[in-house]
Amino acid sequence: MSLKPFKKLLVANRSEIAIRVFRAANELGIRTVAIFAEEDRLSMHRFKADEAYQLDKSKGPVGAYLDIPGVIGIAVEQGVDAIHPGYGFLSENPEFARACAAQGIAFVGPRPELLAMIRSEKHKLVYFSGGSAGQLYDLVADPGETRNLWGREAYREVQHELTSALLDWLYRNTFKHRDLFVEAR
Repeated sequence: MSLKPFKKLLVANRSEIAIRVFRAANELGIRTVAIFAEEDRLSMHRFKADEAYQLDKSKGPVGAYLDIPGVIGIAVEQGVDAIHPGYGFLSENPEFARACAAQGIAFVGPRPELLAMIRSEKHKLVYFSGGSAGQLYDLVADPGETRNLWGREAYREVQHELTSALLDWLYRNTFKHRDLFVEAR
């Protein structure tokens, strides 16, 4: 599968989270788009992006950021080719990832199927690094319930996807910016 570089990235989030993504995108030469609720019209993230567009006023300060058709509509109107969900809001919403794909917009995050698995009400997943390898642990309401609820193959698929994404990011960023590293003498 061949990936084309992003030219214009919308961050479907606000505040410090959005600012950090804008800074990284800027370093990579990617144009950035902010979205903001009426209540955030003077927030810093609005001014740190190359472009900024107001969300539907009638949705309120939180509802505006959760309005999938509104966010996707702005992305399509402005020629965005990728959306980074940031943290919270729409970042774990499989419907949002599917809506991006339906419009030909790259979703910077896990596949919708993985998001659906992670989002399930009964099982919340936690990913953490344990030395050289990451592990997934089920957190269940009943501590006596088995922790191997998915079975070995599903666990391996999720672990492989997370590990592949991390290794891909490390490879691209380490070698792309190797001139930034100084050798110890």
